[in-house]
Amino acid sequence: MVVHHHQVKDYDKLHPKLKERYNRAFTAEGIMDEIGGGTKLIRFLFRIGPLFRCFFPERGKNIPFRIVNEPFMTRKGEEGMHWFRTFYFSEKERHFDADMIIDQKSHKVLDYFGKPRLLMSELHFTVTENGCLHIQSGKQKFLMLRREWPLPSWLYGVSDVTESYDEHAGEYTIDVHVKNRLFGTLFTYKGRFTERVSHDE
Repeated sequence: MVVHHHQVKDYDKLHPKLKERYNRAFTAEGIMDEIGGGTKLIRFLFRIGPLFRCFFPERGKNIPFRIVNEPFMTRKGEEGMHWFRTFYFSEKERHFDADMIIDQKSHKVLDYFGKPRLLMSELHFTVTENGCLHIQSGKQKFLMLRREWPLPSWLYGVSDVTESYDEHAGEYTIDVHVKNRLFGTLFTYKGRFTERVSHDE
């Protein structure tokens, strides 16, 4: 279990399907209506992203994707969740992997981006009036040489994420916007996805 009452303000208002999604293994497939954002410079810099299985320069509309969440425990006994996202562009696959961990000391949710890990961001969760989950990033660190280097706020990639569940369509929805104080929007994506249950289990 990764998301608890004391990590999420107004947890009881959260849609039951979202509570499930964050507290167990989960596999889904869907379509990103659009993946966009980023100046030419940012997209050029994002070319290094695929080496770390996180950021990527490609943009487009109606991009098929798959997401897999797998719970795990760290060596310290901290609860965590692996996030494996695959985006199927017409000419290549791109990945955005991360590990979400509840820090043992602070009890904060920390998101580690990339394989190997490249960045770490604190996450803050709130629930909207209609049961959607709103996630915003906080303090961030750059990971290199087995150390964590605090980033100045002007270098943050500030993320704003809204996840919801569409009762009528039976689909999860996601809307992501990441921006920087100096460079504006870094990337965005918005889409819908449906859980896939393996019949092999």
